[in-house]
Amino acid sequence: MTVQSVTISSAPVVNFTVTDAAGNPIVGLGNTSQSATATLPGYPNLAFSVAKLVPFASGAPSRWVSYIVTTVPSTTAAAAPSRPSTDNTGTLVDHGDGTYTYTFYRDVTQIKAQVDGMTVTGTNDKADLGDLTYEPTLVHRLTIQLAGNAPGTGSNTPNAVTNVPGVPLQHPVDSIYDFTPNNGQAVTASGRDMVTTTNCNTC
Repeated sequence: MTVQSVTISSAPVVNFTVTDAAGNPIVGLGNTSQSATATLPGYPNLAFSVAKLVPFASGAPSRWVSYIVTTVPSTTAAAAPSRPSTDNTGTLVDHGDGTYTYTFYRDVTQIKAQVDGMTVTGTNDKADLGDLTYEPTLVHRLTIQLAGNAPGTGSNTPNAVTNVPGVPLQHPVDSIYDFTPNNGQAVTASGRDMVTTTNCNTC
């Protein structure tokens, strides 16, 4: 899986390609699932995220701050601040040749204002999410994961109801793309690997 480009003027728009080991295009990844309480369908085999790299300052190390920190509203609950998560309730266009365009559900340029206007409960603290200000001159990281149960198994059904046991995809795929939104250029961000992708996928 390869990312070609990311543009952010409101909700991020991602262009990417999915092929098999021989380079043949993989099509048909647009299956959706929507539970009885969901207000939006989601793409259960795809997970997108975007974060900014806050540089070293005043003795504090550089760190990634995710913009994907709100829940999707349901029929029983309004959107609320949450721990960093992923986005899969946007819009996916399958171009039929292994290339796809995904538009996020969340507008990351407005996420700070949205979170500021939300109420947290219990011991939750908005400050734990970091500074959510959209800063297009900083290095950003887009991640995509293709994983989960095969369509038609487990809860990966149109109505999210499990009829047969889940059959996990045999070869989960992750893609990481670092870039600066102000000019759209891909960059190489220095970083520290806390855990390998292989070990993460074993979960």
